[in-house]
Amino acid sequence: GAASRPAATLAAGRFPVPKVRTFREGSSQARYMVSRLMPLHRDAPHEQDVMFPPIRSLSPNERKALMESFLPTDDLSFSGWMRQLGLAAPLDG
Repeated sequence: GAASRPAATLAAGRFPVPKVRTFREGSSQARYMVSRLMPLHRDAPHEQDVMFPPIRSLSPNERKALMESFLPTDDLSFSGWMRQLGLAAPLDG
């Protein structure tokens, strides 16, 4: 896609050189990657509201559908990682 060349250029300048993976939006691979990179769906609703404010505008049914669209993962979210360290996540709300 359009982002492949710039991503490969940026990756080439790093050490160690990271793997650049491309996915078609909406594909199972893309959903898996989003679930791994941003496992926010595992956080409590008030944490989700603070970390991703646009989610507040969703109806309860829309929010439920969004949360169910993520693939299950054992990865911690940022807030979960902070809790595991015994620290408070930066919540403004």
